[in-house]
Amino acid sequence: MRKFVLLVLLAVLLPSAEPFLTVHEAWCESSSAPAIWVVDMQRVISESQSGKAARADIELEIKKRQSKLELKKSALQQKRADLAKQQALLSKDALAERQAAIEKQERDLVRELRDEQDALTRHNQVEIERLVKQIHQVVEQLSKEQKKQLVIEQDRRVVLYVSERYDFTAAVIQSLDRKTGKL
Repeated sequence: MRKFVLLVLLAVLLPSAEPFLTVHEAWCESSSAPAIWVVDMQRVISESQSGKAARADIELEIKKRQSKLELKKSALQQKRADLAKQQALLSKDALAERQAAIEKQERDLVRELRDEQDALTRHNQVEIERLVKQIHQVVEQLSKEQKKQLVIEQDRRVVLYVSERYDFTAAVIQSLDRKTGKL
């Protein structure tokens, strides 16, 4: 275990991870040491059927909300155009009253737009959290079945390079697709 920790520390301290990987691969092949398996979560989310379905759901929700806001925006623009046409016919008080009403509706529309963006952000977070939870369950199940001792998320700040041999992503995508296909 000390050798393994030392190798990990060397990999972090070395400017290139390749010497570490060569030593690590040789060490794993020559002993019963644990191998480090890596899962690219972004790839799982973008390539799995669950990820594609979540993305489609979010895009559909965005389109619905955008069309609703576009209708309100065009109605407001029509009111502004009508007011411009009637401007010469209205008294100063009536004109000021209508302008104030339109300005209030514009503020309300801007506020509603912000609220919709916040709601979409929350919806997106809920979908991603649900998907990540599914992925974690699949990774845990596969790791136990295949006796993987250590699986980490591929993060470019931590993992500079990973051999395809230690990339667990494709297996996770396949298993997640099988699992969600049964639901």
